[in-house]
Amino acid sequence: MNAWCITHATINLIILSVATVTEIIYGVINFRDLAQAVDGFCPASSKFVAAAKILFLLMRRRRVQKCLDTLLNLYLSESDEKNIAINVRVSQYSRYITSCLVVFTNATASTYFAIPIVKFLWAYSTATEYIKQLPYTSALPYDPYKSPMYEMTYIFLGYSGYLTCFSIVGLDGLFIGLCLYISGQFEIIQSDINNLVDREIASSANSTEEFTKEQNDLIYRHLRSCVRRQIDTIKLCEDMVDIFKPNVLLHFISAAIVLCLSSINIILSSGLNVFLYINYDAAVITQLFVYSIGGSFISTAVS
Repeated sequence: MNAWCITHATINLIILSVATVTEIIYGVINFRDLAQAVDGFCPASSKFVAAAKILFLLMRRRRVQKCLDTLLNLYLSESDEKNIAINVRVSQYSRYITSCLVVFTNATASTYFAIPIVKFLWAYSTATEYIKQLPYTSALPYDPYKSPMYEMTYIFLGYSGYLTCFSIVGLDGLFIGLCLYISGQFEIIQSDINNLVDREIASSANSTEEFTKEQNDLIYRHLRSCVRRQIDTIKLCEDMVDIFKPNVLLHFISAAIVLCLSSINIILSSGLNVFLYINYDAAVITQLFVYSIGGSFISTAVS
């Protein structure tokens, strides 16, 4: 990871942190009003988790890079058609699952961003009074409803929402991608072992049930290579689990809180806000699915 990537990630981390703090403060200030308090705490929870995940991976970026380089080398060095097909399949699964994250998270951020604009256009077209709104409720140390601060604040808060979405897609997509590719490596090792004896039988010149000494030596060397590769893959799996352990723990705790808050919002809200929090729930459930199926792929492959 070069200096520009680290600087970019740090700037985004600061933006997420500022947005999170202002939304939490808004929720605390309006704690006695359940609807407004939850409206502040709900997106703040997701932004806090996204910022924490970025921070954790920045601290472990060299270990993440090592895992990615190892998997890339294994991917590029594969020549067997069946094994290449396994890599292609897990790549497609990873792309499909990550696409679901892109759709649901960006649908939520776009709804947050668009609702005040839609309300303004409706008020303008019907010549009714419109009260300025921001995409996210925040406690700011200035009056955000005076131009040009209103427009700048709107863009800043809207960007923090999309930044949260792309952080989720990048971080959770990285997790599911590693899980699928590592499980694919275990599947490749299993396929190599299963096909090893069959290949020797097919290439044998005689029909006896016993192999020659040369065949046994060849099978032994291949098995030893498979065992070494399996040990390396297990170590890679353990390293990946250790890297993402804080992220997984933090996500499952926060997901329970966010689901509760967004469900309360669905009950208390009306109109477009109901659609907003239904999207929110769909995004959170998709994230839970990603972490659950990623762990399932790993545990199934190891066993």
